Amino acid sequence: MKKLVRSFISIDLEERETVKKIIEVQRKLFSVARDIKLVEPQNLHLTLVFLGELSEEEIRSIYDSIREIEFLSPFSARLVGLGAFPSSNRPRVLWIGVGKNEEKIVEIYKEIIKRINHRKFPDKEKFIAHLTIGRIRRPRRNIELSEILNSLGKLDIGEMEVNDVKIKKSTLTPKGPVYTTLFKVSLLGREEKRNK
Repeated sequence: MKKLVRSFISIDLEERETVKKIIEVQRKLFSVARDIKLVEPQNLHLTLVFLGELSEEEIRSIYDSIREIEFLSPFSARLVGLGAFPSSNRPRVLWIGVGKNEEKIVEIYKEIIKRINHRKFPDKEKFIAHLTIGRIRRPRRNIELSEILNSLGKLDIGEMEVNDVKIKKSTLTPKGPVYTTLFKVSLLGREEKRNK
């Protein structure tokens, strides 16, 4: 039986100053909601596609397919505003949105989906670029948390350099997930590769 690997495609957040600001926001949220499972600083990323459990061969094949997106150019995005799914009144997932250059992240997502959609990954009708910073373990109404989410809806967090896309392995442990980079696709801005 083939070993299956839980995996996803992401853009990692590596800017220290931006990470520090997110940690401050996480502390503020945790002060009013102790049942938040915060995303560890080293795990902060923007998920493009959750691949699920795949064999190593399938992951390699996906990498071979998405390598073609290297024609896209690197850029800087701005992380702005705090939000929650499904809503700030009954939050389950806490996230930070993307302001400047969100459309470029959406373009990366669309280019990836175009190359792997024959594998039946769900093409989200409305992809929302966001960086998850926490999950509520037992979702319930929390007025203080909702107030913080609403008051920080336009908070400027900082820059996020988008130079590459990674396929990552997620290993679930009692202390939380451990993410390991399996493959990296650099954005090189090679226009001649666009239509290949």
